[in-house]
Formats: sequence, C-alpha cells, structure tokens
Amino acid sequence: MAFEDLKDQLRDQLTSLKVKIQESSAWNELMDRYLDLNPPVQKAVLALTGGIFALVLFSIPYYFFSSSQESVAYFEEKKQMMRDLYRLSRRVNALPPAPAPMSADELRSAVQGILNSERPSLLSEQIVSITEFDNTRAQGATLPRSLEQKGVAVNLSRLNVDQIARIGGRLQGIRPTIKMTGLKIEASAQDPHYFDVTYKLVAFGVPSAQESSAPNRPGAGRRQ
Repeated sequence: MAFEDLKDQLRDQLTSLKVKIQESSAWNELMDRYLDLNPPVQKAVLALTGGIFALVLFSIPYYFFSSSQESVAYFEEKKQMMRDLYRLSRRVNALPPAPAPMSADELRSAVQGILNSERPSLLSEQIVSITEFDNTRAQGATLPRSLEQKGVAVNLSRLNVDQIARIGGRLQGIRPTIKMTGLKIEASAQDPHYFDVTYKLVAFGVPSAQESSAPNRPGAGRRQ
C-alpha cells in the first residue's frame, strides 16, 4: 500500500514538473525554434537529444560502479596490509630473546679460551696482552648511548698470515653481537717474516628493561 502511494506521489510530481516546463517561456521558445526546423534537422536534434539522455543514464550507474571498484580495491589493499602486519607480528614473536649483554671479563675469558685452543699452540710470549678499552669515545661513533659496549684489545706477536686470518675469524665468531672494530698489523721487529697484530673486539648489548628503567643518579626514586 505504501509503495502504491509513493508511486502515485512520484507520478504527480513528474506531471507537475512537466506542466511547469511546458508553461515556461524558455520551453515555448525552444519548441518554436524546433518546429521551424526542416524534418531532417528535427530528426538530427532528436537523435542528439536522445544520445545525450542515454549518456547521462549510462554515466550514473558507471559512476557508482567505478566508485564501488575503488572501494573494493581500497579494502583489498588494507586487508593485505593487515595480513602482512599479522604475519610480521608472528615472526617477531617467534624470534629468540636477545642474548644477555656480555661483560668485559666474559669477553676476555672467551678470547683467552680461543687463544689457548689455537693449533699449533701459541707460545706464552706471543700473547702479549688482553686489555679493555672504551669504544664509546671512538671518533665518528653514531651508536645510541644506551647501547652497552665492552671493548677488548688483543695484542699478539710473531704471527704468520694464516694465523692472523684464522684467529681473527674465530674471535669475531664468538657471538653475533661481537664485532671486530679494529685490526692493526705490523711487521715484527725481530723477524720481518712474521707480524705483530692487535685485534679490537667490542661486545654490543641492549640493557634489560629493569636496568634501563633504573634511576640514573644516586638517591633518585627514594621516598622523602
């Protein structure tokens, strides 16, 4: 019943609009000019008007179709992005926890173990020293200050070329977080066929959440 009423209202509105158009001076003037045209031109005008009307009718659904296609493409793009984020989140959660920062004593002990296991064995006088150094003061360093850096300089003497390469590879392979930041090679003063070598190793580490949240100055966080 409501549909019939709506259809009647629409018919009445269209009829009223048609009457208003026919009563307008512009419409009457346009019709006079149309009637003054010869029949071929009248047919051409009707064909042109029909073409414009058909184009308008076609453009309306095409506009909605194009808009819907853009919406679908936008939805698919966002859906794929959500899938990628979810996949990345799963990969991050599956990563093993970061290794604990290595102290200078641990790094020095690991270096000493590698030197002791070297074959052929190194002589005691070939292991000159294993000393700590501060890598945070290195020129051009752009690492964040919160990153822990434990540096150790390994001074060895009278090594051949094979020993230099082998020991250097083993030292850098202690842990993935240990990097060789310096290598100095000089011909030995005692025998130019051998070399005095200094390896500089730095163990990098991210402080734990508890350490990073600890107060930076004595007495901070105390109750008054």
